[in-house]
Amino acid sequence: MQYILDLLQLLWSSVSPFVGVLIVIILTTVLIIIVKTLLRKKQAAPYYYQITSLILSLFGLFLVVLCMPISDDMKKQILSLLGLLLSAVIALSSTSLIGNAMAGIMLRVSKSYRPGDFIEIENTRGRVFNQGLFSTEVQIITRDTVSFPNLYLIQHPIRVTRSDGSFISTSVSLGYDIPRSKVEESLINAAQKEELEEPFVYVEKLLDHAVEYRIFGMIKETARMLTAKSNLRKSVLDVLHEHNIEIVSPSFVNRREFNENKSFIPQEEKKQKENAQPDTKVEELAFDKAEEAESIEKLKEKYNELLKEKEALTEKAREEDDKEREKIMKEEARSLDERAEKLMRYIEKREQDKREKK
Repeated sequence: MQYILDLLQLLWSSVSPFVGVLIVIILTTVLIIIVKTLLRKKQAAPYYYQITSLILSLFGLFLVVLCMPISDDMKKQILSLLGLLLSAVIALSSTSLIGNAMAGIMLRVSKSYRPGDFIEIENTRGRVFNQGLFSTEVQIITRDTVSFPNLYLIQHPIRVTRSDGSFISTSVSLGYDIPRSKVEESLINAAQKEELEEPFVYVEKLLDHAVEYRIFGMIKETARMLTAKSNLRKSVLDVLHEHNIEIVSPSFVNRREFNENKSFIPQEEKKQKENAQPDTKVEELAFDKAEEAESIEKLKEKYNELLKEKEALTEKAREEDDKEREKIMKEEARSLDERAEKLMRYIEKREQDKREKK
């Protein structure tokens, strides 16, 4: 028995100097887990957890050094070494790692765009499907994805299509012999056929051989931007032909060896349902990942709205003097909380499926 006691005493004497270090490690781990749980419940962006975990880990590391059973001079030397290493890391990676991280935070805070938005950077146009701490991923029309470092994005102009509506346009060059009023009427008619709002015609250029017209129209559902642009071009082509307006350059007219009364307008064909091109939504095929990201983002917004509604109802219930009304309010708040929990589980499942698809 004495042997066991001596052994335990020896073990304690060996471990006791490191008790402070163990406590710091345990507390740091617990804090990181708590922060992760809170951020998950708030449906915060992933990089919030990354930044917070990094800060807590560095803070825990310095506390571990301070709690180690070594001399004060040794502690100072270790802390100085850690400070030098940290400074060197920041200095060497400031143009890439830290720069991209700071740019990612700035883009999130400024809310320049969000998953699902159409953006255009130089010659690349597509929809955002992942906005991370260091990079932003964009899905283009071919379903391929392009990854842009966040530092690159803040150094170059970004064109963002507004989610509440945007003007789309297409241009056509017609000869000077066609009356402008007839062209404008036809182009406006083409835009109205596609249910575009506030259409107008802009005379873009007066060229040597033709006039370049551009028809604009507002589309409210920016998610179907590609389909709407294609349909607008088709409509312009059909309406101009219906109004006996040739879409052909005068230089071509002067060089062709045909009767001067012959026109190059396709003959009207009977529309056959079996031969008609299926009305496929291009966006569903090209931007599947971006559509998924936008859907998850909207679910997160709905989740945060439910939480705010629940908090407001709980606050009203506390201030209510009528016990019956207070009870009803608490029941409603509980119901909102249950809906929020179900929605959070559904969001987590969708995000898990999204990660597995990658």
